[in-house]
Amino acid sequence: MKKPTDKDLILGAGFMAAAYFFIIRPLSKAFGKSDQDIQTEALYQSINSFFNPNYWRTGGKILTDAAAWKLTGAIYDAIGLFYDDEAEITGAFKSLNYKNQVSYLAYKYQQRFNRDLLTDLVKNLDAEELAPIYAHIQKLPTGK
Repeated sequence: MKKPTDKDLILGAGFMAAAYFFIIRPLSKAFGKSDQDIQTEALYQSINSFFNPNYWRTGGKILTDAAAWKLTGAIYDAIGLFYDDEAEITGAFKSLNYKNQVSYLAYKYQQRFNRDLLTDLVKNLDAEELAPIYAHIQKLPTGK
């Protein structure tokens, strides 16, 4: 039997890492949702309409364009390629006083970056990081 070379060991380690990250990890996440993930998904469904970029059009108190510009920029800049500044994102949402403002923020985010705010949040933050944002929005009055 041939003695493994450094190249063989590196390729084997790469294969093992790829198998873990692309096969084992996604399967374990798909079959093993935690209670927190289930609660977060339920909360997500209940606040989904407030992230609709058109909900604010039903009337009520919204943000000024300057405030929306500042908050959309802060959220977009806080979402990084390798690191997300969850405190900055959470702080932006905690500065909102009405559910209508969430919708207007989503509208301005879509206008400014041509991206969906809720999709960006869900893609970049895990359930534990999203929970305080969702909980804050859930407590807000509608603003009508």
